[in-house]
Amino acid sequence: MISFRYHLVTIVAVFLALGLGLLAGTTVINRVLVKRLQTQTNNLQQRATSAEAQASELKRQVDELVPYIMADKLPGANVVLLTYEGSDGNTLDRTESSLKAAGANVVGVLPVTSRMALTDPEAVKALAKIVGARPNTPVPTLQRELAVDLARRLSSVPPRPGGDGDLIGQLVSQGFIRNGDISAATLRSIGQPGDAVVAVTGGSSKLDLKPQAFMVPLVEQLVGTMPVAAGESTHSADPFVPLLRDDGSVNPQELVTVDDLDRQIGGAALVLGLDQLLNAPASGGGDYGGDGSSLIPTPSPTPTA
Repeated sequence: MISFRYHLVTIVAVFLALGLGLLAGTTVINRVLVKRLQTQTNNLQQRATSAEAQASELKRQVDELVPYIMADKLPGANVVLLTYEGSDGNTLDRTESSLKAAGANVVGVLPVTSRMALTDPEAVKALAKIVGARPNTPVPTLQRELAVDLARRLSSVPPRPGGDGDLIGQLVSQGFIRNGDISAATLRSIGQPGDAVVAVTGGSSKLDLKPQAFMVPLVEQLVGTMPVAAGESTHSADPFVPLLRDDGSVNPQELVTVDDLDRQIGGAALVLGLDQLLNAPASGGGDYGGDGSSLIPTPSPTPTA
């Protein structure tokens, strides 16, 4: 006869065996799972490293190619660079160097100051006198009237009656435009037939004067009267280019927009876009950059001597 002790020992042995089996099985499964996950992770890391290396190599090749793409695309073209004081300096430097590398003459850089925001009553009074408006004229109206007058001045359209002296000179003397090293004679020569305008704002810092307050209305007035391009840095705290792209009053075929002017490829897009507006008007303008319709315009053949 089987004793109770035998039954107890048997039951304990069964449960012990079951527990050991589960433990062993779980350990094996966990090891297999961990090994598989580690292998997958290593593979993904290798692929990411390879993709990063390929992207770096591609960027290097593009950077080497860009100067050849831009070379002699704008020989002798006169370009006026309009910007906001406080905009990203690297973007402005890239813009100017790209234009010069293409053979263009940057005849003047005109930084509009924060005084144009018209938060100071004295600034309102001064600007009202310049545009021939009443001192109690609303600020947005004053800014838009100046945009109209400055566009006429830059595009060689005769000024509205009642002007007193050169408009750009007045804006400089009243602190609405920072002069820098530009002589009075050079200021007066800005805005000749055949000139192009490049408007640039933006950067990682907020601007005192928002693009929609003055620069957007100015570009709206310039489009259709002369070759004009608008650009900003890749990450701009105050968007400028998107406002123009969404502006139903602007014909996109008469304007070049670039949303990555802080990059070398953005400088190439600016140059090639202006080349189209100046030398192949039938091709029109376009939107270029990371959020544009394409990265750069299709380069046209460089004329041979």
